[in-house]
Amino acid sequence: MVEHWRAHSHRFQLRQRADARRWRLLAIAGVPALLLAAWLLPPLWLFLGIGGVAVTALVLAHPAFGVGILLLTVPFGSLRTISLPDNVDLTVNEPLVALIGLSWLAGMVSGRWRAPALPALAIPIALVLVPMSMSAIVAESLLLSIKELSKWSELLVVYLVTATTVRDRRVLFGLVGVLLLAALAEVGIGLLQVGLRLGPPHFLAGGVLMRAHGTFAQPNPYGGYLALVLPVALAAALAAPHPRLRLLAWGVTMALAVGILLSLSRGAWLGALAAVSVVWLLESQRSRLHAIALAYVGLTATLAALVLGIVPEAILARVTDLFVFGTRLAQELRAGPNADNWAILERVSQWYAGWQMFADNPILGVGIGNYPKAYETYALPGWPTGVGHAHNYYLNLAAEGGLVTFAAFILFLFLAWRLAAVTWRRAQDPLGRALGLGLMGSLAAFCAQGLVDSLFVHSIGILLGILFGLLSALGRADSRAESSINPREDAHSRLQGSD
Repeated sequence: MVEHWRAHSHRFQLRQRADARRWRLLAIAGVPALLLAAWLLPPLWLFLGIGGVAVTALVLAHPAFGVGILLLTVPFGSLRTISLPDNVDLTVNEPLVALIGLSWLAGMVSGRWRAPALPALAIPIALVLVPMSMSAIVAESLLLSIKELSKWSELLVVYLVTATTVRDRRVLFGLVGVLLLAALAEVGIGLLQVGLRLGPPHFLAGGVLMRAHGTFAQPNPYGGYLALVLPVALAAALAAPHPRLRLLAWGVTMALAVGILLSLSRGAWLGALAAVSVVWLLESQRSRLHAIALAYVGLTATLAALVLGIVPEAILARVTDLFVFGTRLAQELRAGPNADNWAILERVSQWYAGWQMFADNPILGVGIGNYPKAYETYALPGWPTGVGHAHNYYLNLAAEGGLVTFAAFILFLFLAWRLAAVTWRRAQDPLGRALGLGLMGSLAAFCAQGLVDSLFVHSIGILLGILFGLLSALGRADSRAESSINPREDAHSRLQGSD
């Protein structure tokens, strides 16, 4: 054993010396290049160049740095895009994911990130990609298929990187902190948009309240993004072990809830409701009285706001329209669209088109990513313009990829729920349990909002990959902690027995 540790220490020292020599050579070559760039380039290009070099160096040093950067660029990546045919846009996230993947592969080859087994969701995600790729054979637009396949490929890459390289719990919770900070920044931007009425005229609800949309350019993905983060903050507020941390988490939770509310996105409201319900019900098993008291306070405050007229009329209208038009949907369809029923009837028209695509092409669909191309053929009369997806991710996936792709996706969701439940139950400490519960709530938000919308837009698929990766990393960290404790306990008991 002593010889083993000596050899290990010697190898570590050799690696440290090699790294030091590498950094010295980089400094010797980099300083003259930096001075030359400062002389030749304009200030903006110099700043961007230095930033790009710094990001590349950080990602190559450790892919976990790249995951943290992605948590910042996912909400802000759409600010600068490169447009391709068929409305395909490239953002900074695509090359960043490629760089992170290459860094991870280099680490795998060198043995730095080699895991004892594949992370739990790696094969299920790959199984979704296989029938998706097969459906591209019948696609009218191969570029649209490549775009959709790249979303799931990016999800797989960032999942593998996060699950296998985030091994320190401090890094794990540091990434959660970056996630919450990025979401708070989006809330701040949304509040400015509402307060100053910054946005296109058609985002004005009732001609009064500007819908918050952040940097996502649309309220639905903005609200969906915040709904994925909300349960992580809520779980920390309910279950974190330290009072100050709980207080801070409550502040973040309230801010995120306000952002979701002001998006006026009913899909995001549905996702947030599902996430809050999962977190609240599971946590209430441990502290029923506390949960009941908080629920009572929340219900009382909501009723008081309604009675006193504090809730803006635009928000009330978004809720009541669901019940009013839902009870007389057939009449509204016959009457045709108007300013009041447009949003609901538009969703119905997209559902109809998606179902007809699946009914006519049940095996391979119309080709993954090709809903926009096929929409004109299957559109309802009076609804010639599609929105790019079926306003239901499950139906959209079946329409584009066929029954096999849909079945693979359902299998993936089942295994993701199983992983979330197992990780939450086996968490070794209150903070880990809170994170496991919050990530389970994020999965609930994704599944619920998928019934009326698609969250695979604006690089949110990358965020989902990171969240699933954090879930696997948390489970692995707890397993290593348990395995590192039990052997010492066994040895101690053997020593006591020998005495």
